[in-house]
Amino acid sequence: MKKQKISEIAAQFSAYNVQFSDTGEGFEIINPYSEGKEPIIVMDEGREPYTAYVVSFSYFHTHPDMAEQVIAWVRDILEGRRFVIAFFKEDRWAGSTTLEEQQLHELTYETLAKHMGWDGITKPPYGDPVRLIDKADSFIIRGWGKDADFDGKFIKDAQGNVSIQAFRKS
Repeated sequence: MKKQKISEIAAQFSAYNVQFSDTGEGFEIINPYSEGKEPIIVMDEGREPYTAYVVSFSYFHTHPDMAEQVIAWVRDILEGRRFVIAFFKEDRWAGSTTLEEQQLHELTYETLAKHMGWDGITKPPYGDPVRLIDKADSFIIRGWGKDADFDGKFIKDAQGNVSIQAFRKS
């Protein structure tokens, strides 16, 4: 049954290069734009009796429960409505999330910090405030399209203000 569901989901993306796993319990959608671009991976989560899935792209994954959610999430990546952003501290992964296309146009340190919940606001008794700049010094943004990838870093000035320096990945 699960293999059949995976096949039904994969059929929604027949316009793309879809490659099934050896077991048939998952598939990859191969990005056509470059050898270095990551695929979208859809797998059966393997929890019985549930029919949950794992969908991953770049440094982010999600666990949708229904096939319709899988299809919608994958389409958002394929059609450039959703991007993955991953944060790094001294080249070590520090966290990741997704951004919608509109959020890319409003990309500032403050919007990223708020989106991640690392905006310096911590309510007692939960400890000291956590700031994005304390958790990460750089980030990458990955999308499906040919020119959708960006790398960036956070720049802190003498007054403690933080800004973003982003550049298109070559």
